[in-house]
Amino acid sequence: MTLFAKNNGEQSARDAKTNIFKILFGAAIGIVTYLVLIFIFAFVMTVSSVPDSATVVFSFAAVAVGSFVAGFAALWNIGRGGLVNGLICGALLACVHLLISLVFGDGGRIIYLIVSAAIELVLSTFGGVVSVNARAK
Repeated sequence: MTLFAKNNGEQSARDAKTNIFKILFGAAIGIVTYLVLIFIFAFVMTVSSVPDSATVVFSFAAVAVGSFVAGFAALWNIGRGGLVNGLICGALLACVHLLISLVFGDGGRIIYLIVSAAIELVLSTFGGVVSVNARAK
């Protein structure tokens, strides 16, 4: 069942509400995955001689893996609508990322934010489709 069902019954409203909570749970799993990867990458950069210019690559890699995990986790329990619900999960992640960047950022690197949002939308959608297809088999 996708987030917004075609019929207007009480069951579809209940399904939409539970799907919203499942998508929020998946987004939370993705954010935790992102934070764990950022901590690992920060530790690696601290103890080794990785140049500071690698922070952008590490950041995009953490966003990519976190977004994929978010879409996968969100759609694992829903089981349908991987494309639409994965895109909704990615949009939620992009909104959280945008809000945090606007509050704590200096505003000078807006292109990184745009690229991160695109990565979040695409890979969470891909994670949702992979999750639904893996569960179907």
